[in-house]
Amino acid sequence: MDRIKEEYAGRLQVLRLDVNDPASQPTMSKYRYPGTPYLVFVTADGEVVFRRGGVRTVDAIRKDVQAVIAKTIGSKPADRLS
Repeated sequence: MDRIKEEYAGRLQVLRLDVNDPASQPTMSKYRYPGTPYLVFVTADGEVVFRRGGVRTVDAIRKDVQAVIAKTIGSKPADRLS
């Protein structure tokens, strides 16, 4: 995820949750986080636009990110992705 974070800096905010940290529980509950590993793509206004569980390669995650950007860019400014 560090590579994805660097590659999409300014267009995408990457947030990692520690499932063992009680402070992460509200966010995990909010986005119905079922377990690790799990990706949730959320717009800046809180709309969930993509979910995927399971181990993913960097290339697969990159494709997911590109698909989310392509899906949301037509209806929302790119800076609304978080």
